[in-house]
Amino acid sequence: MNPKKIEMAKGGEALESVMRRNEEEELPRFISGALQTIVPETGERKPLFNKTLLQHLMPRTDSRAPV
Repeated sequence: MNPKKIEMAKGGEALESVMRRNEEEELPRFISGALQTIVPETGERKPLFNKTLLQHLMPRTDSRAPV
C-alpha cells in the first residue's frame, strides 16, 4: 500500500463542517498504484482476479468507468 496515492478526509474536523458532505467525499480515493501485489519472479504468472470476481468485489457505479 502506498499512502501517498490514497486521498481521504483528514479527520478531526468540526462536526458541523462535515454533516452535509455526501458519502463519496468521506470514502478514500485510490489513485492508480495505491495498492500493489508482490509477484514472485519464478513460476507461471496469471491474473489474481477474473473479471466476474472483480466486478463482484468492486461493482461499477459509473458505466463509463473502465474495468
